[in-house]
Amino acid sequence: CTGYIETIRFFTIWLKNDFKTISSQGIGKQRMFIDPKVFIDMYECFIDELYSKFSGFSKFQGYIIGACDGSIVDLPNVTLTREEFPVGDENLLKEKRIRARVSCILDVHSKHILTAKIVETTVNEIDLAIEHLENLRQRLDITKLITIYDRGYPSIELMTKIIDLNSKFLIRLPKNVFIHQIKQMKSNDEIIQINMINSRLNNFDDENLKEKARKMGRLEIRIALVDIGKDEPEILATNLTPEEFTTEDLKELYKKRWTVETGFDRLKNLIEIEDFSGIRRPIIEQDFYAHLFVYNLAMTIKNHAENNIT
Repeated sequence: CTGYIETIRFFTIWLKNDFKTISSQGIGKQRMFIDPKVFIDMYECFIDELYSKFSGFSKFQGYIIGACDGSIVDLPNVTLTREEFPVGDENLLKEKRIRARVSCILDVHSKHILTAKIVETTVNEIDLAIEHLENLRQRLDITKLITIYDRGYPSIELMTKIIDLNSKFLIRLPKNVFIHQIKQMKSNDEIIQINMINSRLNNFDDENLKEKARKMGRLEIRIALVDIGKDEPEILATNLTPEEFTTEDLKELYKKRWTVETGFDRLKNLIEIEDFSGIRRPIIEQDFYAHLFVYNLAMTIKNHAENNIT
C-alpha cells in the first residue's frame, strides 16, 4: 500500500465515523511535524530491550560481534532534496543522482542492526564509525563488543578511540598502512608500536582524544598476517590478545564481516529503503529509521522461527 492508503486506513479504524478525509498533500504537511528521532528511539529501544532481556543473546566467546560498514543509497532526484542532502561540488555533480551515505553496525550473528545513520555523502566514514561507538556506549556494554572493519577504516584515531572506550576491534588493513613496522615483523602475529607523532595526531578531529594519544606516546597494536588463499596474506590489526583469539580465530572472525553486506542487500532489495515517500529531509529520515525498525523486527521473527525449527 502507499503511505496515503495506510494513513486513511489507520484513521478510519481509530476514529471510525469521526474521520472524514485528508489529502495526500495534507498528510505530507503534517508529517513535517514528526521528529525522525521517534523512529530512531523505536528501533534502538527494541534492540536494547531484546539484548537486555536475553543476557546470552547472540554472544561469541562472551562477545557481541559487530560489523561496521557503509553504503550509498539513491534519494529523490529533485532540487529540494539536493539542497537538504548536499553532494559537494554542485557545478560538477548537478547532473548526477542525489545520494546519501548509510552507515551501520550490524550484529553478525543475530543479523540485527544495532546502530545506523543516514547522512550526506560528504560525511566521513571514520567519523560515523566513532559516532556509532558513542551511541552504543550509552546503550550496551561495549567492553564486550568486537567491531570488525574493512580496509576503508585504517584510522589511528578510530583505533585509539576504541581502546579508550575499553572495547575491541578487528580491522583489515590496506597494504600501505604501517608498512615499515610490518616489514620488521619476525612472525605472522606480533605486537607493533605506532609512535603518536604530530603528523598522525593532526588528523584527529577529537581534541580530547588527541591529547590522550599525545600522553600515551605510542599505540600498541597486534598485527596478524593471515592466508585467505590469495597471492599475499591479508593484514589484520586488533587489540584482542593471543590468549583470547589465535591467528586462526582472527581469520575466522574476519570472515563474519561479510554478513553486513547481506544486511545491506536485504535493506535495499527486501525492505526497499530507497523507496522514499517524500522529498524533504525529515520525511526521508522518518522512512529510513522506520525501515530499520521493520528490518530488526523481521530478523527477530526469522531467528525465533529458525530456533524453533532447529
